[in-house]
Amino acid sequence: MRDLLVAVLRREGFTVYAAASAEEAVELELPRAADCLVTDVMLPGMNGPELARTLRGRWPAVRVIFMSGYAGALLTEEEMAGAEFIQKPFDARVVARKVRSVLNPAAD
Repeated sequence: MRDLLVAVLRREGFTVYAAASAEEAVELELPRAADCLVTDVMLPGMNGPELARTLRGRWPAVRVIFMSGYAGALLTEEEMAGAEFIQKPFDARVVARKVRSVLNPAAD
C-alpha cells in the first residue's frame, strides 16, 4: 500500500519521503520541514497519533492525514485536532485529492 501511495503522490507532483515504520519516519533527515504527514492510525510500535505528535513537536505546522480500516472513532478529539481522516479501503487518488486539499484549502 505504501509503495502505491508513494507512486500516486509522486505522479501528482508531490515530493514524497516514505518510511517503513513510525520510528523510521522520526529518523528521516529531510532537507526542510514536512508539509504533510500521511499515516495509518494503527502501526506497530509507535502508532499514527504518537507519530503525528512527535513530528508536530519538530514541525508545528505539519498537516496530518490519518487513514485506517477501523472506524475513525478510535481517534480522540485531541488526536484529530487539525487532522483529516480517510477510511480504508480507498482509491489511491482519493489520498492525492485529500493531500492537495489539505495543502491548499483555498483551491477547494
